[in-house]
Parts: sequence; C-alpha cells; structure tokens
Amino acid sequence: VSVARVATPEAAEELRSLIRQHVDATGSALGRRILDAWESEVAYFWQVIPNPPVVDTEAPPKADAARARRAVAARRRAALRHGGRPRTPARSRDPSR
Repeated sequence: VSVARVATPEAAEELRSLIRQHVDATGSALGRRILDAWESEVAYFWQVIPNPPVVDTEAPPKADAARARRAVAARRRAALRHGGRPRTPARSRDPSR
C-alpha cells in the first residue's frame, strides 16, 4: 500500500462526507469538532492507497491446481458413497428444444 496526505479536493470531500455520515449516525462529538474546523483538520489525515495486484502470467496458478485436486478428491469420495457411480448434476430443461 501507499500512504499519503489527502491531496485532492475529491479525496478531501469524500473523507468529509464519511465523517459527516459518522456524525449523523453516532452523534460523535469529535467528528463534529473535526467538521467544524475542517480547513485545518483535513491536513492531519492520511490516505491509504492499495497498490494494484501484480499478476505473474508465466507462473502456473498453484492455488487453482490445489483447488482442482481437492475437487477431484471430493468427487471420488462422493462417488464411493453412492455405490461407485459418479453423480451427475441435474440438468435444467431448455423449453426451446
């Protein structure tokens, strides 16, 4: 993540709106004091900005492979519970056919 002071008017207005909603919902005295002195108080706030995720498209997706192995194992266990026959999901009927 990145951390920076609230730098844009849009970000400041969004923050002010969130504090206003909080004051309206809770009656917060501190929130009211912040809003009453907004021009000086906004300088004390920091904005936390998430960095975009980094995706390595060359590496095999390990989590997906592990999930697929677990799904296959679960289907095998289910088949054994049902007499060795794999269960097929019910198919919805298409009225246009």
